[in-house]
Amino acid sequence: MASWIPIEDGSDFSLQNLPYGVFSTDDLDQRIGVAIGDYVLDLKALAQEKVFAVIDFDSSTLEAPTINAYCCDIFRPGMGLPPNFSSMPVAYHGRASSVVISGTPVRRPRDQIVLNGIPTESLCQKLTFEVEFAAFIGRGNKMGSRIDVNDAEDHIFGVVLMNDWSARDIQQWESTPLGPFNGKNFRTTISPWIVTLEALEPFRTTPLTVDPQLPYLNQDEKESVYDIPIRVSLENDSGTYSVTECNTKHVVFSFAQMLAHHIVGGCPMRPGDLIATGTLSGPTRGELGCLLEATRNGIDPYEMEAQFPGKQNISRAFLEDGDIIEFKAQVQGKSGLGHVGFGACKGKIVASA
Repeated sequence: MASWIPIEDGSDFSLQNLPYGVFSTDDLDQRIGVAIGDYVLDLKALAQEKVFAVIDFDSSTLEAPTINAYCCDIFRPGMGLPPNFSSMPVAYHGRASSVVISGTPVRRPRDQIVLNGIPTESLCQKLTFEVEFAAFIGRGNKMGSRIDVNDAEDHIFGVVLMNDWSARDIQQWESTPLGPFNGKNFRTTISPWIVTLEALEPFRTTPLTVDPQLPYLNQDEKESVYDIPIRVSLENDSGTYSVTECNTKHVVFSFAQMLAHHIVGGCPMRPGDLIATGTLSGPTRGELGCLLEATRNGIDPYEMEAQFPGKQNISRAFLEDGDIIEFKAQVQGKSGLGHVGFGACKGKIVASA
């Protein structure tokens, strides 16, 4: 398939991957666009020129400054794991207010931590990234209703890379008995373009097997997750270093199962809601999705390989001010077709004010 728009070989945004996002130009008017190579197709401009008049949907949703209305409209047509981990997609509720786009700085949080056995207000000393994959809801449900797991993918607009930055010392002190709070709510970074499930269709695979599932989680589609490697790098003043390579296939439950479980009790979902996998960790140390796991809570610092000749490797127990963490994921389209990628999911740790 040819394009009159120039697309460089290796671009994340080939014709096999037309992701949605919100962009602005010098006039600062935010609007919806589709990435094509290094360009953005302005859907608001096309809607105003009546390009979509032959399509049976409300094209005015493309003139909004967010994707939410369009999403809704387009879908209208040693101790071991706790036993519940294999029975349900264990989760907690987060907040939307500090979900930010790639490139937004991450300020080191301050809160209560325990030092020498004494609760103390202090800067976080155990700051880490978390590699996750996240799905935006396109079409929700009414309060009190449920969505069949086999219909749940029809409610998902698309997916992004996600870094669920975590302050582990804050989290460790606050989590009993109700779970994470301030250790998770200071910043969450997502990649800038929402990749559709259609673009990921060639990369389906089976999840980690856990049987039996309760009937409401029993999904007919067995290749219900995706085989997409996510590479993590760290950059600082001394160079760039390879950290880990995770994979989106390292999950027990699919997005469809996560969504079906989230609303099993009747919780309403809305366009623009975001659900995430949790940390994507593989079986080896080089596939672990956060430094807490890779360093055994800071006991065993993790060596990161320099990406350029002549540079020395570095090690980290946790992240330091000035560290830039970047997630990237790109897969080759089938039959030699273009790449499918997400753009960078990137953030720099800056000192607390």
